Amino acid sequence: MKLKYICELISKIIWWILSLGTIVFTIVNNDVELIGRIIIIPIAILFCPIIQDLIFKKIGYEKEEKYFYYIKGLLILIGFIIAYIVSVFLFGIINNGTEKDLLSIYRISLYITYLLILFLFFEESKKNKYIIFGLFYFITILLGYADGNVQSVFIDILNLFVEAKLDDVAYNFFLYDCMHPIRESVLTYVLFDTVLVFGEVKDGMNEKENKNEKKNKIRVEGETILLENIVSDFEIETDKVKLDIKVKI
Repeated sequence: MKLKYICELISKIIWWILSLGTIVFTIVNNDVELIGRIIIIPIAILFCPIIQDLIFKKIGYEKEEKYFYYIKGLLILIGFIIAYIVSVFLFGIINNGTEKDLLSIYRISLYITYLLILFLFFEESKKNKYIIFGLFYFITILLGYADGNVQSVFIDILNLFVEAKLDDVAYNFFLYDCMHPIRESVLTYVLFDTVLVFGEVKDGMNEKENKNEKKNKIRVEGETILLENIVSDFEIETDKVKLDIKVKI
């Protein structure tokens, strides 16, 4: 059984659990308002695998890893939560740990979590990945350089997208304790990706060179001509003379 098939099967099961769980939670939770139910339940039904399969079939989308893409995208969104859960667990193991220790563990967990998530996208288009990485790096650098009134402008912009109002402390936590570890995981991934791809290219070039070094052999035995290793260059061998002939095709 192929690894891709197993990943897709597990992803589809997880997606079933998430979609059905969302529907049930929305129905039984009295805190969810009517307007929320009207919006959430149809969306959850739409994303049920049985409906998604019908949509994929209708539009002619036949790629193998459909639900695995969903899970990978979801992991990017909830990577913060995963890292926090791991951090709290590790922090509980440490005796007499301080808030500073928890923050340090969270940074490390966030860095490792997103590094592992990025490796799930190893076979994706490098052009698309690197464009996204470049934009993310560009934004984090701009936010890092901002100070004083410029920083206040960025905080006001971020407050447009969050319910809780950010202040300088929250801004610094968001930038230095969240965005920077993710940025470093992106840079680390790019380094590994470059080295691995360079190795593949080098191996491919060596294989091509070895293949080009092989020559056709035409051996004349009496009135019989034997052909071996058909490539562009070849040798003619007789009992008395050996000729090396290159052919342009």
